[in-house]
Amino acid sequence: MASNKGGVTFAVIIILLVSVAFGYVLTSPTGGGLQKSNTPTKNTQYINLGADAAGWEYNYNTSDRNPVLNVNLSTTVYFNVTEMDGAPHNLYIAYDGSYSASAFAKYMSDLTTNPKSIEGSNNYKVLSTSEITQTIGHKTQGSFPFVGSSMVGIYTYWCSVHYETMVGLLIVNDTSGSASVASMHVYNGASPSHVNNQSTYSTHVSNVLVTMETAIKTVE
Repeated sequence: MASNKGGVTFAVIIILLVSVAFGYVLTSPTGGGLQKSNTPTKNTQYINLGADAAGWEYNYNTSDRNPVLNVNLSTTVYFNVTEMDGAPHNLYIAYDGSYSASAFAKYMSDLTTNPKSIEGSNNYKVLSTSEITQTIGHKTQGSFPFVGSSMVGIYTYWCSVHYETMVGLLIVNDTSGSASVASMHVYNGASPSHVNNQSTYSTHVSNVLVTMETAIKTVE
């Protein structure tokens, strides 16, 4: 009888361990390849975003959603996020690749046609849903340092809950001055997802590319 009890106890322990492991697999986040460096940066930049299921609101402006953000290398970016609509939100960033006009045009197109493809595994969770909360008006801050030449390139920022509507691009260029960099963005207008006509969209992307090139040359 004692041996039977021991066998039952052992079986229960095994079941519990398997259940815990299975639960961890279901709840553990994927990706996370982008690492946050402890190396000091020269610059500080603040970006204000309103968390709304319809799109990230730049400077909490409902008419300016999901902008392309421009950041200098060696800058710690502080994302100031305010909960706007009471829905759950989080904030991820992911490295997409090195910058070129053709790559930028492709990623801009992906924002419309297949945003999931650029919300990659090489990511970092800047803010969780529990940190942003679902309390309208709640403010929180997360940061990420873009330091080291390998950080230059194109990034995606998004909310994994509303990955089709709350998604935009962030460009890190290789200029690294010593002064604080003011919040700025390049893309100013409706979200790319709102541009349905292909010819209009192509013209729109061309205009954005020209603006991007001008902005990067200006800060250099």
